[in-house]
This record gives sequence, structure tokens and C-alpha cells, in this order.
Amino acid sequence: MQDDVNAGQAVERMKAHIGDLLAREGYRGIEADSDGDIRFKAEGRSLVVIFTPGDPGYLRLALPNFWPIDDEDERNAAYRAANMVTLESKCVAIFVTPNDNMWATVEWLTTGPEAVDGSMLVRLTEMILAAALQFRNRMQPDARVPA
Repeated sequence: MQDDVNAGQAVERMKAHIGDLLAREGYRGIEADSDGDIRFKAEGRSLVVIFTPGDPGYLRLALPNFWPIDDEDERNAAYRAANMVTLESKCVAIFVTPNDNMWATVEWLTTGPEAVDGSMLVRLTEMILAAALQFRNRMQPDARVPA
């Protein structure tokens, strides 16, 4: 039981640290959601830092629901585009959710708050937004936006 309490306290410290870093880096709309994860805005997009109860060293940054899928043809194209962007990216994974939306995520392990800094969060945020743009460019090649 003590380990669960310590892990829970460590997760709470990590949440506070991440929230402070996001604010210092100038991100807006920073708030905890009903699950205790931290939502924020970057370049007009809503992202979320997802925490795992009991595992303060595992973090996930996500751009949820950035592309809805309307039909089977689009789903097939989305699988192909997501696969290629994931293959080409350094650490971003893009996937189709069971409710037919696209998510982009970066997952990483850390030793604690002292190992996470603002420049790291900025870079991961930029990488996830760039991957979502690459996905869009693959899905709509006629409306390409420079990456």
C-alpha cells in the first residue's frame, strides 16, 4: 500500500511540474481534465499530457481526435497515411481509434520531474503537430501545407 501512496504522490508532483513547465513555455488553456491529465493549447490545437496512476515515470503527450474518419475508404487511407507518418517520424505514433478518430501520441519514460524540461516539451509538441500535418498532407495531397 505504501508503494501505491508513494507512486500516487510522485504522479502528482509530475503533474504539477508539467503544468508549471507548460505555463513557463507560454502555452495557454492549461487545465486538468476529469481524469487528472493536463490539457493545453498549441498552435490552435488541443493537446493533453496523459499520466498513468502508479507509474510517474511514464508520460504520454497526445493530440486526440485531430481527424475524424467518415467512411471505409477514408479509414483505409488513414491507416496507410498513419503507418507512413509513424514510420517516418522520430517518435510520434499516429493511429485510428475504435471510434474512428485519429490520434497522434508521443510516449516516453523518465526518471522524475528533474528529467523533464520545458525545451523537451516544446520539441515533443512541435513533433506531434508536424506529424499531424504530415498526415493531413497525405490525406489531402491537393491541399498540401508545407511541413
